[in-house]
Amino acid sequence: MTQHLGGDGITEAEIMTLVKRAAHDSDAFEALFAQYQPMLINMIEHYHLTGFDRDDWLQESRAALLRAVITFNGDTGSIWGIFSLSGALTTQRHRAS
Repeated sequence: MTQHLGGDGITEAEIMTLVKRAAHDSDAFEALFAQYQPMLINMIEHYHLTGFDRDDWLQESRAALLRAVITFNGDTGSIWGIFSLSGALTTQRHRAS
C-alpha cells in the first residue's frame, strides 16, 4: 500500500528517496525541506524569543534537517526522531539567557 504524505501527493517512499539523497544533493534537500516547511511554519508560530524571528527559526530548521539527513540510516525509524524543533528551541533558549 502506498502512503501519501502532504497535500501534493508525495509518497512515503519518495520522501525516503529524498532523505537518502539530501545529504549530498542540494536539490533533494530543498525538495525535502519544502515538504515540511508549512508544518514547520505552523509550529514556530507558537514560539517567541526576543530577537529570534521566523527566518531564524527556518534557518535553525534547515540545520536540524541537514543533521537529520546526514545521520539517518533507515534502520532507526522515522527522520522525526532526529529532526525536531525542540532541540533548536532548547538551544535558542540557552543562547537568549
